Amino acid sequence: MLMKNFVWGFIIFLFLTAPIILIFGQHCRIRLKHLQKMAKINVLKRQQYTNAHVFYASYIIEKSVCALFFMPNKAANTALAQLAGGRVKKAAQVLQSSHLWLSLLLLAHSDLPSAYKQINRRGNLPVKNAQYAVFKPQLAHLLFKIPRFLELISTIKRADLPHTVRPYYDHMAAFAYLQDADMLSASKSADGALKAFQRRGYVFEEAQCYLQLAEIYRLSCINDVAQTMIESALKIFVRLKNRLWQAQTIAVKGMLMVYENRFDEAQDCYQKALQLAPTSLLKADILNQYALLQIVQNKLAAAQAKIKQAQQTYKRPQNKIGQAFCFQLLGQIALQKRQFTSAAKYSLQAAQLYETLKNHAAQAESLYVAAVACSRQQKYQPAEKYLRQILHINGKYPNSFHSANAYTLLGLIYLQTGDISRAKVLFQQSLHLEQRFERCEGLVTDYANLALIEKLGGDEDAAHHNLQIALEYAQKTEDNDLIKMIEEKINTLA
Repeated sequence: MLMKNFVWGFIIFLFLTAPIILIFGQHCRIRLKHLQKMAKINVLKRQQYTNAHVFYASYIIEKSVCALFFMPNKAANTALAQLAGGRVKKAAQVLQSSHLWLSLLLLAHSDLPSAYKQINRRGNLPVKNAQYAVFKPQLAHLLFKIPRFLELISTIKRADLPHTVRPYYDHMAAFAYLQDADMLSASKSADGALKAFQRRGYVFEEAQCYLQLAEIYRLSCINDVAQTMIESALKIFVRLKNRLWQAQTIAVKGMLMVYENRFDEAQDCYQKALQLAPTSLLKADILNQYALLQIVQNKLAAAQAKIKQAQQTYKRPQNKIGQAFCFQLLGQIALQKRQFTSAAKYSLQAAQLYETLKNHAAQAESLYVAAVACSRQQKYQPAEKYLRQILHINGKYPNSFHSANAYTLLGLIYLQTGDISRAKVLFQQSLHLEQRFERCEGLVTDYANLALIEKLGGDEDAAHHNLQIALEYAQKTEDNDLIKMIEEKINTLA
């Protein structure tokens, strides 16, 4: 009888308390979701006034809020309140003892270089923290440590990652594919990440994927789709009221307009981006991009003034990345002014800085300009030295784009010195690389150069055939000046 009364009493207790427990549980869930949402919004808001490159991951912020939410102590409550307001340092300190890797990745939202150093000192992540492994290469990528980024991303097996972080892996893998100029794999990976982030409701990461796809499509000469991707990203940043990323996205659109020779629209983009930019560092970056537009327009004095203005900003925080780009642009200006000695000097300064930053792609670009400047002065020996250096760099860190350019210029040097057979072999090596990834501008150049070789050899039919192929690729670029130039070559040959 006593047992029966106990059972009935327990049933009644459950009946009375179950709704309270359910209501309390629902209240906790709603409060947790609200705190996660506030933290994501406010961290992003605070970042837009940071004069440095920033890391942002909705997943890390959500995990941090959740960990603090279930810590029953006053310090955790204080840290949670600060994190909900966008301040991460206190939260990172509280989490350090029980969630080390999570705390370091949260710290990266406010102090990326320091967090990256601390993570590197601790070596590989334990197996139980595999969910955080994908963020380590992301930090390296944001700090422009490209060789380290490629090394780290290659060690991660996607199948070993939890489903929750696989979109971050796909996003980073797309950058790795871009380094190899594998546009098809890059677009598939970025598109997969985009769809996964959309399902999770991670709008910032969704916008980042749109920008990544815009770059992939631009490099693939599909400019209309690239513009659609940029507009999609911009809509998100406008909705988030984030001036930093609005300015960056508008500047990206400006760069696309430059590639399409829509110079007035590009200028409008850069002016609008400069008005929106909330930090001096971003303004300096945009000034350099604006200068690049003016270099293309041959407004060299105006471009030089903007670069000098940007240099003053980069000197204050000792920003080597910005300084290197300034030297690179000054080298390009000097080249257009036919000041070949200055062009080589500035370009080599840029190459040296890029080497210290381990940005081998930019180093190769700068060495290429130095080689062009030397070849224009008929200083073929140093020009060949710089081009061989590019090929050596790309042997370690493959990049078909720069290798193709180096082979082309080497071919032109041998053509100038009368070694036509070696020149033809070098043009064919360049063509092989350009065909592999269908880089339209490069293919136009190589087919035009091969046409010249055939013409010099007396085979006008082969020359005409190569020029016709060059014209087909020129038409894909939608560059009217380039199309006109090839058409004139065809008419001259006829």
